[in-house]
Amino acid sequence: MTQNLSTYINKFEDRPTVAILGYADEINNPEKPFKQRWTKLFDRLKLNVKIITPRSNINTGTELSDVDALFLIGGDTNIHPDFMDRERTLEDGPHDYNLDFSALALARSAFQRQLPSVGVCLGMQYMAAAFGARIERVEHGVHNKNYEKVYGVKGNPDEQIKALDSEAHKIHITNGQLLTLFQSLCDPNQEISVNSAHRYGLTKENLNAPQAQAFRDNFQVEGYCPDDHLIEIFSANPDRHPFYYGWQPHIEIDGDMHKLFFKQFENAIVAHYNQRSETQPANGPETVAAQIAENTGYRRPVGERLQSSAAMSMLPPEVT
Repeated sequence: MTQNLSTYINKFEDRPTVAILGYADEINNPEKPFKQRWTKLFDRLKLNVKIITPRSNINTGTELSDVDALFLIGGDTNIHPDFMDRERTLEDGPHDYNLDFSALALARSAFQRQLPSVGVCLGMQYMAAAFGARIERVEHGVHNKNYEKVYGVKGNPDEQIKALDSEAHKIHITNGQLLTLFQSLCDPNQEISVNSAHRYGLTKENLNAPQAQAFRDNFQVEGYCPDDHLIEIFSANPDRHPFYYGWQPHIEIDGDMHKLFFKQFENAIVAHYNQRSETQPANGPETVAAQIAENTGYRRPVGERLQSSAAMSMLPPEVT
């Protein structure tokens, strides 16, 4: 059995645990404020944290067996093109093979296990790539402009965060699950301001490619940027997974949208925790999914089995 190399931050009794993929020394490093924000957020929600160390021999079954949610955070690397069957370019780096391998495996496994999951920034890109979507370099538009402004602030993490907080742009919220949640925040055109600065992203064109069939089978676009046509938010179709979201914007930045979404995420996590604490019947994962849907307001027919799809065939078998 593969050794468990995880770091547990258990501060709250009788509360759920969220798995975060990353290196503990970076996530707990004050000089890495983008990553440290997440542990502070889960502290406020009174959720315990399990930091999973990236590695090429990760055992997804073991790592996810004692948690109630998966959270894939952002980072300062890019997904290696080999994981997306894409040609390499000189601008593609830097890369972290262990992080790529672990994130893609966990994203697939969490989907299969019906585990409440959220990916932000690079984490969102991992979720998309895990189901066949290609992440491409952004050469123009608001995202590339914001990247230059934010990461042009060298050596001062606090100033980078201030720059990111100030670089808002509009995205269009589609007629999906989030529109009801964010209706009061949107303007008459169903647009809302978000913060993000990225040089790589998921385009509408890439979602039409043959290799993205698994993504199209299982996910819906919830928000996109009218300026450069990047996909900003996607979620699993309700009949495939009760709570599985990818966010390109930095939803960790405090505000009304942040509070509304993370309340829904917390509800899904608590529902999973409550069900996991009980003896699971034969169709346990489905029962968990139904309870999560009940607690978040996102409906999924009780007892309905996951439909077969291309995505299911590409999921690796779990080792427990």
